[in-house]
Amino acid sequence: MDKGKRKRGLPCLTLPSSLFSEQAHSAPRWRCVSETPATRYGPGTRTENKARAVAEHAPGVTAARAVGDAVSGASVVIAMLRDGDTVAEVASDAIGRLDNDAVWVQASTVGPRHAAAPAGLARDHGVAYLDAPVSGSTAPARQGKLVWLVAGSDGVLARACPLLDDLGSSVLHVGTEVEGSTVKLVVDAWMAASTVAMSNVLALCNVLGVDHTTFVRVLEAGPLAMPYELQRVGVMDDASYAPGFAVRLALKDIEPASAAAAASPLLQAVRDRLEATVAAGHDNDDLAAVDYSRKPPSWSGCGPSVRSRCSPCCRSPHRIFTRRFRIFAGMMEPWRTRQF
Repeated sequence: MDKGKRKRGLPCLTLPSSLFSEQAHSAPRWRCVSETPATRYGPGTRTENKARAVAEHAPGVTAARAVGDAVSGASVVIAMLRDGDTVAEVASDAIGRLDNDAVWVQASTVGPRHAAAPAGLARDHGVAYLDAPVSGSTAPARQGKLVWLVAGSDGVLARACPLLDDLGSSVLHVGTEVEGSTVKLVVDAWMAASTVAMSNVLALCNVLGVDHTTFVRVLEAGPLAMPYELQRVGVMDDASYAPGFAVRLALKDIEPASAAAAASPLLQAVRDRLEATVAAGHDNDDLAAVDYSRKPPSWSGCGPSVRSRCSPCCRSPHRIFTRRFRIFAGMMEPWRTRQF
């Protein structure tokens, strides 16, 4: 190890199910291994004091000096970490410390290649393993509405399923190896692409004079409604990009997806948009921030012929009064000039 660098993955936190679900699971001895927020920016910031400072302000959360200490004695361990390198290093530290009957649940979004490494490590140590990333961000997590995308044997899934059921709304068994991580990449690519598409379509609405409320009503009335993206309309219009699924995480996930899909113009365009959004300083904002560059509509000069398809701003009392005054003045012009 290079001088001046601390081992990655230390310290860590053990987190209760109440962090993810409003109703804590009643089964004993389960842990979630997560990095402290302060540890995301490099090995030099990973200190026990910072981990403990985070734990002090989060009821039910316990800071551990080492990953091995955090997982020792647990029957189910959920590892939810940012990237593949961290997942591999934490797994190498922790899997050997698990009890014989424990289940390691790999819930990080790292793609199938990185998910295969801890799977092999678990197999070498005789540890039960599930590849189980989730679909859903902070709000669904707090509401207990995450969707688990699980790959693993039926027997191992049956042991962990009561806990997964409590933390999410659905547990989908999608394979026996690391198919969960593969499906997760596809789902995240779809989410990012549809969000960029929504931003572009709202820009089109502005150009054509289609009110956004009307656009949403039309989608809701038919089979094209996508609840996630319909919710993004208001967020984008208000430019309120409160952290949910961060742009930088969407970019992290789209990179392996775009690399796997050879010569995909769509995924490359989505990746370019995410990179531009990060470069504009929105890396930690919600994915809706891809809309940051869209200009608000300008409806100046609208005449009666296009009045029916103008934005509500064209139908404001001030504009209606001005238009009617001009029409009235035009009607009065012959009388003003008539000689009696």
